[in-house]
Amino acid sequence: MGMALHTSNAQFEIQYAASGGFLASCLLAYLAWTRLHKDIVALSTPIYGFIFLVTPIDYIGGVALQLLYACGLSLLTARLFHRFGAGTPGGSSGTELETGPLSAYVESTRGAFAALDPLAGHHAAVAFIRFAEGEYRTAAEISHAAVCHDGTPEPVIRAFSILRQHAELLDRNLSRPVTYLTFLPGDAPCW
Repeated sequence: MGMALHTSNAQFEIQYAASGGFLASCLLAYLAWTRLHKDIVALSTPIYGFIFLVTPIDYIGGVALQLLYACGLSLLTARLFHRFGAGTPGGSSGTELETGPLSAYVESTRGAFAALDPLAGHHAAVAFIRFAEGEYRTAAEISHAAVCHDGTPEPVIRAFSILRQHAELLDRNLSRPVTYLTFLPGDAPCW
């Protein structure tokens, strides 16, 4: 843009031609913001674009700086799409989950938990969230209620029991026990 204005003999300060770079860096920052995993480098590019826009500079140095900045923005855009996903604004397209270790784990546990009651799943989610929030007494109570629910598979009962033990220890600020509850070797095919 700056070179086109210069060849048409328009008199202007070269840093105003950096407005295109500033707008491009704002677009790159927006694309980085819409990703699931934020790229701090791409998010910070408008700062540099603004500095190049308002800083007075000579013509030759300004053209060189703008060309280098445009190349840098192009590389950052390629990096953003390559490293943080090209398909959706949330990041990756999800295809690596369909074939990776998570998929293998889900397939290996599908049979053991096929008959699991939705209430047990709800209890597990709520107990996990309460434990993560530091509400250990509530997590222990929810885990106890889930253990008492009929039809819950044994590995799930042990998981709730382990969670309850840890939650009670943290809630009451008790010392570490000699042994913790653990899963049994027979539970291994389920996990």
